Amino acid sequence: MTNTQLNTFDTCVRILGLLKGEPVIVAKYSEFGVYLPLFETSINKTRQLNVDYTNATKGVTEAKRIALRAVYLGVLPVKRALLSLAHKNSDEVLKAIASITNSSLENEREEKFVETAGSLISAAKKNLPFLGGFNLTQEKLDALQAKLDGAGTKKDEQGKGFNDRNALWKSLNNELETIHEILTIHLDAIAACTQEEDVNFYNKYQAARVIVDRGGSHGGDDGTTPPPAPPAQ
Repeated sequence: MTNTQLNTFDTCVRILGLLKGEPVIVAKYSEFGVYLPLFETSINKTRQLNVDYTNATKGVTEAKRIALRAVYLGVLPVKRALLSLAHKNSDEVLKAIASITNSSLENEREEKFVETAGSLISAAKKNLPFLGGFNLTQEKLDALQAKLDGAGTKKDEQGKGFNDRNALWKSLNNELETIHEILTIHLDAIAACTQEEDVNFYNKYQAARVIVDRGGSHGGDDGTTPPPAPPAQ
């Protein structure tokens, strides 16, 4: 939830706590009893949706980062071996493939890095008969290719995570709308009827009804802003 949404949600939680602590009032104004369970259920669902939404891509993103880092570390000696071979044989084509610096390779955008790493592995397989002195084997290159393929799988999982996050965001907002409807259309109307006979409760309700700004809601958020579009697959 954004900070603005959290400010409103906190108000709803306070109203829920007040009503659950006033069983006599709830019994006297029996319409409270109709909407209180619905209000509580919707608040609990919203709280869980917010947790699920926040956590939707965290684990997958970290797993992908680790997988790509393993590919980077594995491809470095392959790159060095290819560059050495290119210089030895005056192979300008191979030199062009292997001459990328470590820092440039490390800082490439994900899609470009995957392409470059794949080219290096492919070049190494093509020149494998000449790389025995570097202790590069088919088995090692296949294992490195498997790591690269695995990193691609992590990317697909991350894309699914973003899609899941978008769906959760929609569900979260739908639930917030339900809470708002119960509060403004039903609970506020019932509370208004308590003003004459139960003024103490009415005053407590109005105090709880005030939206308190957590801070930073003007253009800010709590780190769970609406999701960006899923990355291109």
